[in-house]
Amino acid sequence: MNRVLGSLFAVIDARYLKRGCLHLQVDMTKVNMDVMRPWIAMRVTQLLGFEDEVLINFIYELLEGKVL
Repeated sequence: MNRVLGSLFAVIDARYLKRGCLHLQVDMTKVNMDVMRPWIAMRVTQLLGFEDEVLINFIYELLEGKVL
């Protein structure tokens, strides 16, 4: 699993570093997480090729500021 996540994040990092998008800050109080949650779950499942509830919930918690 760590190898899969490592390669997933490597691809994501490479894409966004090329675009210069990782330095942007977002006011999460203005983000509608009810809309984002299904999209996040769908996109993670597409990238991994299988549904990983632990990873999806971890991403939700990161975005909501529950994980440091």
